[in-house]
Amino acid sequence: MFCDISDHLPIFTLLLDQSMNLNETSWLSFRDKSVNNVGTFTLDKLANVNWDELSEYKDPDCAYRCFLDKYTTLYNDCFPLKKVKVKNVNL
Repeated sequence: MFCDISDHLPIFTLLLDQSMNLNETSWLSFRDKSVNNVGTFTLDKLANVNWDELSEYKDPDCAYRCFLDKYTTLYNDCFPLKKVKVKNVNL
C-alpha cells in the first residue's frame, strides 16, 4: 500500500494475521546475494554468454523469451533459493 502524502514508497510492510500462531516455527526463503555471488553472476556467467543468437530471431517475442530463459537460468544458478527455519515471536 502507498499513500500520496509522501513521494517515498514503503520499503517493506509487516502485516500480521491474527489467526497466526506466533510461537510456531516456519521457513523463510531467500537468495544469497553476497559480493562473491554477484561477481560470479556478472563477471563469469553473464560476460560469457553468447547473445548473438538473439539477433537471429525475426519475432521479438521469441528473442525476448530466449533472453529471459538464459538470464533466469544463470540467475537461479548463481542465486539459488535457500531456506532457514525461523521462530515467530510475539510483537
